[in-house]
Amino acid sequence: MWGWPNAQEFTHAELEFLEAIANIVITAIENERLEGERAEMQRLENELDIAAKIQTGLLPLLMPPTPGLDVAADSQSSRQIGGDYYDIIQLDEQKTLLAIADVSGKGVPAALLMANVQAALTVLARLRLPLTHIVDHINRLVVENTEPEVFVTMFLAVIDTATNTIEYVNAGHNPPVLLRGNDVHLLEMGGVLTGVLMDPPPYRMGVGGVGSGDILVLYTDGVTETFNGSGHEYGVASLVECLRGHRMEPSSDILQSIKAELRAFSGNANLADDTSLVVVRVT
Repeated sequence: MWGWPNAQEFTHAELEFLEAIANIVITAIENERLEGERAEMQRLENELDIAAKIQTGLLPLLMPPTPGLDVAADSQSSRQIGGDYYDIIQLDEQKTLLAIADVSGKGVPAALLMANVQAALTVLARLRLPLTHIVDHINRLVVENTEPEVFVTMFLAVIDTATNTIEYVNAGHNPPVLLRGNDVHLLEMGGVLTGVLMDPPPYRMGVGGVGSGDILVLYTDGVTETFNGSGHEYGVASLVECLRGHRMEPSSDILQSIKAELRAFSGNANLADDTSLVVVRVT
């Protein structure tokens, strides 16, 4: 029988010593693994912080000149970065383009697609194309560059303060609220959301009038789909009542009133979805 010459059994003390050494080695290896994970998480966190700052920079935090209009806007992500987007683009001394969009999903993928939509809209708006053509171009962009389950709801409008008119296209987005006196108009004309069909039914343009004192509110579904502790939804009716209660105030005050009401309604709970608002008062 083969065996080690002069082999001796380990004593109990020696076995305890070896076991202690093994535990130390295992602990050191585990600590190194955890430290590596922490370093990687910190790196990702830093990158997300940078991405959030870039995304914030894409939104017009300072409103461009909008003659005849008093405009205020705000966007908050449920995560560090999100898929909501709004824009205010002055086309000339009388015309202002307003946009709001909501990319399906959350986080980095939604933010990347949002940035592409924002860049496309900026270029297309400067070409002074009809709104229906702009939505067609963006629809094709989303279809050709994303998976089938990815889509973007969008609302575009141009207010002309020289003719007191508004033209708009609603591509599957939550209908903005136009408050004129006590009358409420939901801006629904348009077509299907973008990114679903390569050749959707033709988008239709809505046309209407605007006058001094009218209030237009664009919003994403994170606003009206905010829930309270009882599971009840904030809803469009509550938004309209908030507007009626503050309709004589500047747009920035109306915006803050809506945000305050949402916080009170939700009990200051963390956002379940991205929320964006654009409040326009015709002056």
